[in-house]
Amino acid sequence: MRRTATAAATAACALALAGCSAVRDLDDHLGGHSCTDVGVFEVMSVDLTRVLPFEGGDYDVVLALPDVGLTTTTTLTTNSDGPLEVHGDVDLDDEPVAVAVEARGPDGAVVYRGSGTHTPVLVQPNGPRCDPDNHWLTLQATDGGELVPLDPYGRVTDDRGRLAISLYTECGVQWLDDPTGTFGPWVREAGALDDGAGGPPPGWGAPYQRGWAAFTGDRVVFEDELGHREVFRPSTGADRYEPYPM
Repeated sequence: MRRTATAAATAACALALAGCSAVRDLDDHLGGHSCTDVGVFEVMSVDLTRVLPFEGGDYDVVLALPDVGLTTTTTLTTNSDGPLEVHGDVDLDDEPVAVAVEARGPDGAVVYRGSGTHTPVLVQPNGPRCDPDNHWLTLQATDGGELVPLDPYGRVTDDRGRLAISLYTECGVQWLDDPTGTFGPWVREAGALDDGAGGPPPGWGAPYQRGWAAFTGDRVVFEDELGHREVFRPSTGADRYEPYPM
């Protein structure tokens, strides 16, 4: 089935505009079982967080699926909040798919090659009757050049179990969004760290600094490839949360 994330978003908007009547019409047609396109889209992605140095500059990554004739190039930006991940717009089914990636650094030199053959997973967020043919293939690049399955709902971690994260620095180092997405924001234990004018401190990336976060008791420790190590505590009602410029 060919339905991409963009198509799914369009369908969700159409459903919102149509209102409950659209669901009721489907409900009548299917004999009491309503269906929507919400959450229904096919996913083909490769995460390269564990194999690309965060401070290596921007990367051009070629994703190839020769079995289905797909080749696409994506530029991954170092100091951004997006994942180091590439996607392919492809129609998937239950047949094994060969996947290859090649990443080049700013100087054009190849910094990573990986490949693997895997079978897409059937994903049915609305039940078998609504999503009979909705497949996902989410992979992770490893140091050995192998692409291995990655839990699409999981978080990327390093060999020490730390979570990959992008720390917002545009207004200084002060706030850290919760790495697990479970709790509220965390605040730098030693107070805001900036350049004296509310901007990024010297030696930090902007507007984000990629790194790793680990829980230590009731604190979160952020570390990066530049040697920064910052401790964050849970925020309280007394803390004024201003993560983004107004």
